[in-house]
Amino acid sequence: MATKYYLSQRTGRHVIKRLDSTGTYDGTSFGTWGTAKIDNTGLNYPWSIAADGSNNIYVCDGNNKRIVKLTSGLVYSANVDVTNEIGVPTAIFYDSVNACLYVAGIYNNITFSIARITTALSVTKYNNNINPADINIVVTANPATDLITSAGHGLSTGDEIAFSFDAGGSLPSPLLTTNIYYVIWNSVNDFKVATTLENAQNNVFIDLTAAETGVVHVLRISPTAVPRGISRGFAADDFLISGTRNLLKVVESGVFSTATIQAISGESGIKFTGHIKHTNGNLYLNAQKMNYSLITKVNSSYVNVGDSDKISKVSSNIFEGYDTNIVLHDEANSQVLEYDANMNKVSLPYVYSNTGSTIGTDAQEIYGILKLNV
Repeated sequence: MATKYYLSQRTGRHVIKRLDSTGTYDGTSFGTWGTAKIDNTGLNYPWSIAADGSNNIYVCDGNNKRIVKLTSGLVYSANVDVTNEIGVPTAIFYDSVNACLYVAGIYNNITFSIARITTALSVTKYNNNINPADINIVVTANPATDLITSAGHGLSTGDEIAFSFDAGGSLPSPLLTTNIYYVIWNSVNDFKVATTLENAQNNVFIDLTAAETGVVHVLRISPTAVPRGISRGFAADDFLISGTRNLLKVVESGVFSTATIQAISGESGIKFTGHIKHTNGNLYLNAQKMNYSLITKVNSSYVNVGDSDKISKVSSNIFEGYDTNIVLHDEANSQVLEYDANMNKVSLPYVYSNTGSTIGTDAQEIYGILKLNV
């Protein structure tokens, strides 16, 4: 048995790769770096990853709208389509008490959805309809300038948005209701859209070829409202979802019937982009502020207990390793970081290098992370 770290890379990367205990790529990966796949040889925008009690690995294969099951050696085993139950799956965790997986995602680019999946990949959809969008505006488009207009829209460059239309309408061409787009801010009253965050940051915008018909809406669903983490809560019948400026607490009563905002005492001006429920009974959250990330510990009263660490940029979710240590990825410094339950670093950061055409040459867009003994 040996310690292994598993990392998923999303935008433009589309791979799961494995590192050894020193943080060195050990030659094991699934998918082809830089190539999105729709078959059983690869992935298309993988989000969270989880492992069951037998060290099988489950991947939220976002744009393929499926959960992919791999062996610990990253060999394909099976997959299940979750288009109708989840939509785009983004967060997953394995519940050892019930020996099943819980998955959260975005359905029709608007609402949170949750499903339970057995390790044999049988899916149970919950009758939930959680709408976390914090901006919902009516817009008009001008194909001559590629600008989309709504007075005082409140959006910023890099915001992830979705489009919808009222009955009888249609979106500006070539936009689709099934896609997520990225804002390029132009003024307080108008903006352009891009296909990726990188394009938005580089002002590479979509050429609009026709205006909308009817009433068209833009909803900002991320970074404040895409499920980034899901876990059991502090009560027997509730779950917690991170991905908003607060936590969502969802109560299960046969189906997920209610969802409420759960504020965190002692924290403000943040958005939560991942969390775990630790076996010690506390929550550990990735709380992103303006220019840095704060990894923080919260007790069962949702109070920040003071154990935290300030990091330049954490893009990944958080995972409790087989040894109860906490692992995450520091994107700014290409590091796998590890802490004990009191947020003390237990070792020097693992700085790894990527070699080989199948896993790429960068450490960007890493999201899912696992630490297993295999």
